[in-house]
Amino acid sequence: MNDNPYAAPDHGVDRHIVRETTIGNDNFNYMGFWKRVLASIIDNVLLSIACLPMMFLLYQVIKQDTTAELTYNVLSTVASIVVVLLFWQFKQSTPGKMIFSARIVDAETFGKPSFGKLVIRYLGYIPSTLVFCLGFMWVAWDKKKRGWHDMMAGTLVVTPKPQSERRRRRPVNKDEV
Repeated sequence: MNDNPYAAPDHGVDRHIVRETTIGNDNFNYMGFWKRVLASIIDNVLLSIACLPMMFLLYQVIKQDTTAELTYNVLSTVASIVVVLLFWQFKQSTPGKMIFSARIVDAETFGKPSFGKLVIRYLGYIPSTLVFCLGFMWVAWDKKKRGWHDMMAGTLVVTPKPQSERRRRRPVNKDEV
C-alpha cells in the first residue's frame, strides 16, 4: 500500500514487467556479442572503402605538406561520425547491423531513439573504449546485451525473432475482462 495520497493506485501489478512483455520481448531478441563484433568489422571495412578516394587524393598532397595528414585524419574522423549518426537516425542501423536485420531502439519504448540519445550513444564509445574496450565487451555479460554506450543512451540493439518463436497472442474475450 502506498502512503502517498497523490500517488496512482497500486493494483498489485509491476508496470515494468507488463511494459517489457507487451512491447518488446514478444517480437525481438537482443543482438549478441559476436554478431555485433561481426557487424562492426563489416561497418569499418565499408567505411574504409568509402574513404579510399579521399585518402588517395590527400596522399598526393601529403608528400609535400605535413598538415595534410592532420587534415585527412580530422576529415575522416568527422566523416565517419556523420555517416554513422545519419545511418542510426534514418535506418536505426548501420550496414553491418542491417545484415542481421538489427535495429537500435529506445530501451523504454522499443521505438526509434531520439537524435540526442543517438549522439549520447556515439559519445559513449569513448568510455567504452578507454578501459581496454571493456564497455564493448560488456555486451557479452549483460542480460539485455547492452554495452556501456547503450546503457548511457538508454538504447538496445535488437533483432526480430523468427516467426516460429513469436508468442501468439490470444484475442481478448469481452466476457473474460
